Amino acid sequence: MRGLSETVGLLIVLLILIGTLVPVSLLLLSQPTNQEHQIEADMPFEKIAELQYADLKPVGNILAPAVFFIYNPGNNSVEFIIDKQMPIIPLEIEYLLVFNGTKWIKLGVTNDNGKLIAQPNDIHIPILINGNTTIYLPIKPYEQQASYVVAVTQYGNVIYAVEEALASKYIYEAFSLSSNYSLPDAFPDYIKYYPANSTQYWNLGLPVLQLADRMQNGTSTEGIVFWVQNYTDNRSFSIVAIGTYSDSWFFGGHGLSFYLFLNPDKYQWCISPLYNSSNRFLGFSKGYEIPGGSGGVLGFPASQGKYIVVSWDPGWATYELELGGVRAPHGNGMWDLFIINNANGVYPQIQTLDLGNGSGLWIPQPNDFIIINVTYDPLTDMLYGFAYDYNTSETSIFEVNLANVFTPPKTGNYIFGIASGNGWLQANWGIIYTNVPFLQHLFSPELQGLINNITLENQNLLIRK
Repeated sequence: MRGLSETVGLLIVLLILIGTLVPVSLLLLSQPTNQEHQIEADMPFEKIAELQYADLKPVGNILAPAVFFIYNPGNNSVEFIIDKQMPIIPLEIEYLLVFNGTKWIKLGVTNDNGKLIAQPNDIHIPILINGNTTIYLPIKPYEQQASYVVAVTQYGNVIYAVEEALASKYIYEAFSLSSNYSLPDAFPDYIKYYPANSTQYWNLGLPVLQLADRMQNGTSTEGIVFWVQNYTDNRSFSIVAIGTYSDSWFFGGHGLSFYLFLNPDKYQWCISPLYNSSNRFLGFSKGYEIPGGSGGVLGFPASQGKYIVVSWDPGWATYELELGGVRAPHGNGMWDLFIINNANGVYPQIQTLDLGNGSGLWIPQPNDFIIINVTYDPLTDMLYGFAYDYNTSETSIFEVNLANVFTPPKTGNYIFGIASGNGWLQANWGIIYTNVPFLQHLFSPELQGLINNITLENQNLLIRK
């Protein structure tokens, strides 16, 4: 039983403002018309409170709220995480409330030599949140549950904290070949989310999570969305995505890449709670430029064990074929495979390098729907790739036995990812749907049927036992 209601916030707004602007005696003696006028005058403040509250709650297809209020049981603190940019309505915390199992205790926030501490007192020092802010709680909430920690804003909004894990479902990263670490502010400066009504990317009325863009000066970059997901051993694991692009310098650029089974050391890179950009993403300092002069780039982050990176790369696979009339020397297909060992996060060891393999060689056109399925089967230690152009019915297939280079992972939580890289074959690849549970709310559910139909029609091509 939480004991508070979000609706209380808006009521508090009116009470506070009316109590401030109009003496109590006048309220008691006022005629109804005067009271109505006063309430009408205060309505703009109620609207401000509603706008502020919206900045702390996801709505519909909005990627994420502007501010996260997170409870961290590890050090008994709360954090305000400013995502993307400062909220339109300034966020000021008047006080905190903590439920101790019996009653709600009011905590005033004090500044102790730069360390913010919330203690039971009547000190009224509002805290303006103008960046990521941590406040420590000497009193632990009941059973250390996040829902028993509340922040009250300057407009009376009552905001419940969420568990730290809830804010670490996915993380956006961008890497430049010339940088030593991941790029700060990767989202939305490098990785962009376009809602369904946007006309900046393409005009088909579908949301797009763009992972790559044509950078100034032809800078080689890679944009990645990572997420944490549980894996059960001895079971096949698949990532399915629908990708597209609208602008390319050369034959569709470098397509999409998929990261499987990363197990990072929490001290080497951070996936929580700053999933706008981890700021400590080691392993990209030695990004791998795809051989042969294509200029494509992949980042290989730190991991406690080996992991898989597989790329469907249409531009690199076709550009020499189109220019010289002969197949590219690196292979006859559109798939590149990397098994990575990079425990220290600095110098990745590439256990296997399999470029230009698979069957099927074609150039995707702008705005084509490309359905890509990457599946790992631990029982056979086989990796399968399948790309299908929904607009032209062209198909590309890839399979490889990993028995000598990759050991099937055990049950546990791993990091997975979808990425797109750019070199001089630049293209603005993005995804419009994926089967990833944590990302599905970003996309249109109608595309699920399209994936199902293609999967059923090509079942014998997706996974071969």
